[in-house]
Amino acid sequence: TATLTPKPTETSTPTVTATPLPDLNAVTIYSVADLGSGRMLVTLAGLPEGLNLDGLEVVVNDIAYSCGQQAPYPDRLYCVGQSFTPGTTIQVEVRFDKVVAWRGEIVVPAPQPTATPTREKGKNGEGNSDSSEESGSGSDGDVPPPPPPPSPGPNT
Repeated sequence: TATLTPKPTETSTPTVTATPLPDLNAVTIYSVADLGSGRMLVTLAGLPEGLNLDGLEVVVNDIAYSCGQQAPYPDRLYCVGQSFTPGTTIQVEVRFDKVVAWRGEIVVPAPQPTATPTREKGKNGEGNSDSSEESGSGSDGDVPPPPPPPSPGPNT
């Protein structure tokens, strides 16, 4: 008796199509600040306009941070998470769907003392808010106002 052997049929192998990662070459670590209570703020700048944040994760030294944006600065990402000791080098990664799209390093700075605004005293020791004297000379403990935040891009 004859035995018929069926011919093998070809099947296609499923392929995984990876979503292309966004171009994050312009991203920089804009600032690192201690928020107290064991929390730290890491601000990234240079995000591309219209970046879809779905699947985005920012990880600092293998610890996930919570991130968000603020309307006045759409090119920035503000991320809060565990703080690190000043002088520690931290590695910041931006990941999309667990794939590293950008990586940077920075040394955690020492906390800066916060200036407490003081009122300039007149010669009689009372507040001198109506003085026509030029303030900001650095005398009598006056504190200049902080500079305005940098603009998000070049003015055109």
